[in-house]
Amino acid sequence: MKRFYFAMCIVGLKVLFGCASASDVNDEIHGPEVAYLPRHFTYKRVTLASSGNTVYQSSRNRDNIYLSITGFQGNFTSVIIPVEINGSRVIAIDYEAFQEKKLTSVTLTNDLIIDNRAFRNNELAEIIIPSGVRIGAGAFAGNNLNNIIFSDGVKTIGVEAFARNNLTEVIIPDSVISIGAETFNDNILDSIIIPFELFINRGIALNAFGKNEINNITFKDGTSISFLHFIQALSIMEESKVLEQQARNSELLHHSNLITYRNNPTMLADIKREYEQRVAERMQEWDRKALELALLLNSIGISW
Repeated sequence: MKRFYFAMCIVGLKVLFGCASASDVNDEIHGPEVAYLPRHFTYKRVTLASSGNTVYQSSRNRDNIYLSITGFQGNFTSVIIPVEINGSRVIAIDYEAFQEKKLTSVTLTNDLIIDNRAFRNNELAEIIIPSGVRIGAGAFAGNNLNNIIFSDGVKTIGVEAFARNNLTEVIIPDSVISIGAETFNDNILDSIIIPFELFINRGIALNAFGKNEINNITFKDGTSISFLHFIQALSIMEESKVLEQQARNSELLHHSNLITYRNNPTMLADIKREYEQRVAERMQEWDRKALELALLLNSIGISW
């Protein structure tokens, strides 16, 4: 704190006697190694899209234009993402924007879309993920992370987002609805705390925590489950997901057949009978999976 006040006094004297500009003032505070001003960044104009963690550049539609940062100009080791640049809101960090830049510090803003591999293979030791941030595949993979703080409001964590780091503990907030495959692979995790709802609502990929040193998974209410039982439960859930996808595909095919053979009563009767039989068989299989999961959880003292 004393250093900060001392720096501010020196800067103030420089400004008073006309020896420093406004950007010089900020450089004194942040340091020349920090990218934080609009002129430090390269960016492109984008519009919001509805497909996961991707934003698309718009060359025609000038309504609802936002910015996606694509990198920086200069040799920086720290990045402070601005809320806006020249009056346009920054909503995204582009694909591979800061990959392999030897960054040691990154400060993010709320509601960002962090695209795939945006900060991969740097030297980050810790990161705070603000509320509303969506994290793309491999976004922070291959750093030196030993600490992540997830703010409430984070919803999606992509495939391999934090793989190949040095994490020993992860606490997932209640707001998260999905964790992708291999998200935390190749760390040194021995403590994981997750919401039970995320687990039971099948929001965790089967191998999200692979290649670690985990013995138990702890839920937010304090109950825990062995990692072996956790994987067994996820495996059953994964199989039930496959059944549901098969059911959706079968339903689409059924409706298509009804249209194709609408003028053939005999074929329609056969199609309906076969479809109803498949539905019944699939429901029986789904019920078996649900019972298998319930028995597994009840056997370790978790009611479901």
